[in-house]
Amino acid sequence: MRARRTDQNHRAVTAAIRALGFPVKSLHTQGGGVEDLLVGVPGAAPKHPESQFSYGRPPMWVLVEVKKVERESTGYYRHTPAQLKWYEQTDGYPRLVVTSAQDAVDQLRRMTG
Repeated sequence: MRARRTDQNHRAVTAAIRALGFPVKSLHTQGGGVEDLLVGVPGAAPKHPESQFSYGRPPMWVLVEVKKVERESTGYYRHTPAQLKWYEQTDGYPRLVVTSAQDAVDQLRRMTG
């Protein structure tokens, strides 16, 4: 399988996520429908700092697909057949589809808020 080149907004999205302090690894060369980015999302702080037990949300890895909007009026973008097949195989795993750096920041903030 040959990986496609990145969408125009790939670098801006990656930079915006890194600016949040989250680790990011580009996966775009993997091909086969795999998302473009692997992002480490920090866990929530423990509710009781003095406790040895953490009651917060654990950190997790999130797959992020960067898409270019093809139809501005509707926000339409499309997935490749390989992406649709991969999404079917990995249904239920944490994934985001973003169309801009601001969209990525907003969605990640909602996840961590």
